[in-house]
Amino acid sequence: CRLSQQHRPCTSPRVFNSNCDTVTDASIAAIVETIKDLRYLNLSYCGKITDDFLGNVGVENLKLPPLEFLDLSGCHKISDAGLRRISETLQRTLRKLHMRWCFNVTDTGLAFVPDLKELRQLNLSGSGKITDLGMKSVAQLVHLEYLYLSYCGKVTDEGLASVAQLPALQHLHLYGKITDVGLVNIAALGAHSSQPKWVPADYRLGPAPYAHLHLYGKITDVGLVNIAALGAHSSQPKWVPADYRLGPAPYAGVAQTATP
Repeated sequence: CRLSQQHRPCTSPRVFNSNCDTVTDASIAAIVETIKDLRYLNLSYCGKITDDFLGNVGVENLKLPPLEFLDLSGCHKISDAGLRRISETLQRTLRKLHMRWCFNVTDTGLAFVPDLKELRQLNLSGSGKITDLGMKSVAQLVHLEYLYLSYCGKVTDEGLASVAQLPALQHLHLYGKITDVGLVNIAALGAHSSQPKWVPADYRLGPAPYAHLHLYGKITDVGLVNIAALGAHSSQPKWVPADYRLGPAPYAGVAQTATP
């Protein structure tokens, strides 16, 4: 376990890290109740943490400043009930939520995610029970910039089509049942999209909003040709950062792995 003040002259730490698999709900609750300026809470791989602890995370219960970062990766006892409590208690402040390898999170829990109005980063990698239905909920996070869905084997081209419409999305990692159809959909969305004026200029990389695509699935040359064709017909604004201009395509990085 580690406390950090992040070089601030305050008496109360803003960061709490614990990667101890022996830690329980009661001990973590006792610790965080004493931290009055907590912003960053990392409980990754604390395998005994359950939804019961999450009922005490909210500022109304603990009288804490609202969390901006919460990492529950590897906390396999966290379920849809926990995700609901997170969405209810941190809806106005949480910006980054990591829930890798939370096997008991399903589409039911993701239905509450749109309440997290300020969320910029969501990591659900390894959550094998989520499906395309859950992606429709994720697609309502209008400020989301980073989405990690690696090893979510039930997410298909349909789910990709949903999240591809996120207006602020820059980084998409998706290892699922993705085919050329999914890439064709991305290309079609990019070719006909008009980004809302409130999207910051740095995000507008040509007609498609993505800076990085990392896709794993049954992808062939057909799918990649569609992505290339999108770039060939795009005109990038002069204010797009030079590092992002890799030829005519609007993507800074496209990584794909095709399965046999």
